[in-house]
Amino acid sequence: MGYLDRAKVFYYMLIIIGGSLIISSLFRENIKSKDDLKNISAIFENSVLRVIQKRNSHSFSTRLTYSYYVHLYKYSNDFMVVGDFEKDFLKAAFEKEVHAGDTISIQVSERGFNMLNTKRIIRIFGISTNKATYMDCNRSIEEYNKSGYILLGFVLLIAGVFFLKRIKDTR
Repeated sequence: MGYLDRAKVFYYMLIIIGGSLIISSLFRENIKSKDDLKNISAIFENSVLRVIQKRNSHSFSTRLTYSYYVHLYKYSNDFMVVGDFEKDFLKAAFEKEVHAGDTISIQVSERGFNMLNTKRIIRIFGISTNKATYMDCNRSIEEYNKSGYILLGFVLLIAGVFFLKRIKDTR
């Protein structure tokens, strides 16, 4: 496989990745305000911080990703906290003040609400008790909507098409 063939494969991959990012951004659930969320009031069972080690094949380095899950009594789903632990979710206070058997309220999207008891992961946009709020859904919605994947998708798509055209013009 020559240099131009490898370059073509790379540029086609850019186009495919860019198109995938655009499509996934366009079909993502639209959440604009707290009114778009459903409230679930349930008994807290436990919570788990999962650490996943991902290896970068190009630089042979590893990076850790963190996900925080809440389990509720009578629900088979894993409820995943959306957002940054330091600024969006008061993890330390939540773990210190909320215990198994306490009643908590979580806010989830309508799609998540419709997936209850399907053993699928559901994103949590807000967590509170009758005493405190540990994750404000307004901040979570803001973070959720900040996603720049559609812009990145267009950049990758345009770059792939531009470089493919350039290769074709040089032949």
